[in-house]
Amino acid sequence: MKQKVYFVIWHRILIDVVEDTKKAEEILTKFGIGDLYFLYENMHNKKTSFEKKYRTLKSYVEILVDYIFLDKEQQKDFKNEKDKLFISFNKKDIIDALENKESFKKLIKEVTDQTFKKCQFCL
Repeated sequence: MKQKVYFVIWHRILIDVVEDTKKAEEILTKFGIGDLYFLYENMHNKKTSFEKKYRTLKSYVEILVDYIFLDKEQQKDFKNEKDKLFISFNKKDIIDALENKESFKKLIKEVTDQTFKKCQFCL
């Protein structure tokens, strides 16, 4: 199935991709230098949010890998630790989620759906 798309380019900067010529023209006529700031800010926020989610999931995986390679006695001690991750999940919650695949999917969905507040000192 073929579909036409239009690249909206302002001063050699790609600002949008749309499916309608009228929409592309409308965006182009209304776009200005101030909008460029907001476009960049939105892209920066998406990048930052993705990086935070990636680091969170990476820390989950590191905990799970540490747990998997322990013997049964060490696994019990590992589960009882009170260490907290930087987003308030403890190791036991993550390990319990691993043992129940539906819970693990829920844990990943919670991280994926998580939104992070913008730092007041960031762009």
